[in-house]
Amino acid sequence: MPDFTWKYASPSAVGSGDGSIGNPWTAHQAMSNAVAGDAVFFRGGIYDLYYDLVAYSTDFYDDRGILFPANTGTAGAPIMFARYPGEIAILNANTDAGYSTTDARAFGSGTSDYIYFNGFVVQADGGAARGGVGFKGNALGRKTLGHRIFNCHFRGGGVATASTDNRDGIRMEQTIDTHVRNCSFTGYRQINDSLNTAAIKMYDNDAAIIEHCDVGNCSGTIFLKANNSDCIVRNNYIHDSHGGILSQIVAGVNSPRQRIHNNVLVNLTGAPLGCSQQGTGNLAGWHIYDNTMYNVAGNVGYARGDSSIYNNILYVNSGWTYAGNVDAELLVSDYNNWGVAPYVIIQDLNDPSQVVYTSLIAWQESGGMKDGSNPDLNSIAADPIFTNGSGLFNQLSDFTLDAGSPCIGTGLAGTNMGADIATVGLLRPGIDDLSVAVFNDDVAMSYELSLGPLQSIDSTVPISNLTVTYSQQLALDELTANDRSDDLVIALINKILGQVLNPSIISIASRYRA
Repeated sequence: MPDFTWKYASPSAVGSGDGSIGNPWTAHQAMSNAVAGDAVFFRGGIYDLYYDLVAYSTDFYDDRGILFPANTGTAGAPIMFARYPGEIAILNANTDAGYSTTDARAFGSGTSDYIYFNGFVVQADGGAARGGVGFKGNALGRKTLGHRIFNCHFRGGGVATASTDNRDGIRMEQTIDTHVRNCSFTGYRQINDSLNTAAIKMYDNDAAIIEHCDVGNCSGTIFLKANNSDCIVRNNYIHDSHGGILSQIVAGVNSPRQRIHNNVLVNLTGAPLGCSQQGTGNLAGWHIYDNTMYNVAGNVGYARGDSSIYNNILYVNSGWTYAGNVDAELLVSDYNNWGVAPYVIIQDLNDPSQVVYTSLIAWQESGGMKDGSNPDLNSIAADPIFTNGSGLFNQLSDFTLDAGSPCIGTGLAGTNMGADIATVGLLRPGIDDLSVAVFNDDVAMSYELSLGPLQSIDSTVPISNLTVTYSQQLALDELTANDRSDDLVIALINKILGQVLNPSIISIASRYRA
């Protein structure tokens, strides 16, 4: 893991700082001065950000944001910008009539590789407009590498846009190995629910991972729009929105080998999962498994290419259950709960050869697999029976399988159908609650950021007597390198793992442990 050099920024800095904790940088200085191996902690407060359309063109900003790093990270020494643990750092981008009156991008990676962006609230115009960030390779003319966006909250504003142009919380375009983890999104709405207004939108990315995110009140949620390959979308909670995890195939553009699993998609007015056909491209090699979809108005639907769909729960309130376009071929379709009526499965959608099945039995006798065999021979069509503790089906925990559920033990290899609710959604309390509940978030971030803040514990304290309170640690962050030994860090990790402070801390710590 990288051994970061710690630097600091503050909303009250005056522009003459050296990046130390006592004399911090401004946000723009942090962008200009941070080099490979630096971790810049942004102290709590509001960072008001403004476009400079005298110095830079709108095209320049299209490929960046108001803040953008001047230097690049490397695989072994990324550049990290992160909120100071225990404090809330808000990047408030201000709209500009010369650029957009409804949207403002606070941050963009520009021409840099290996940029880590961790723990911020991102908004525009005090939360009234759509705030966002961009991780793109366009300005560099190639795909950028190794970005990380963790533990952030993105605010899409209070007013739905009429525009059908691209509007997004995170725009990923021309990147390789970008990870989005533990982020929440709300308010990215378009008046007719165009998916082009989305929490996360992706073009031309390879090997991206999106996991443990919470997306609500959005038109598009996770939109792998075009030409993405080998991506993983897992453990996300998508709710009270329009579209789910969706993609599209356009002329001559492929989006192969996506793995979408262990997500919960509920209370949607549109389709929960699928890829639409708008051209001659191919989605070969999609794997869709272990997802729970409930109260969704629309189908699981796929475009040209082969896909595997298994161990899912799908409970639609209207529309079709599954729809495959011409040349959409199923390699695997089994161990699914296709829910109760309406039950409609369509093959060769909108083609003269279209076939419609209105019962599971008819589908099981269809020979609808790529090799001509029958699909879903071990699948069921039944009420999944969730616990619904709230009585309203509006909390993630409501979608835990009840003891009497027909989905328990009837999945592939005797597993349960649907998502493992305990491993879905955010790994920490919501960002808006950080002032009163910071510990889980800080532990998660410390492991993700090379365990750096844990190194600031006084090494003279016997390890066996330590009780670690993370929110107190950064006060000691100017310790010498001798106080940051690997042996001390390992001992501290073991001590934390040995104290049952909170079950989620043990889970988080073990997940990020080297």
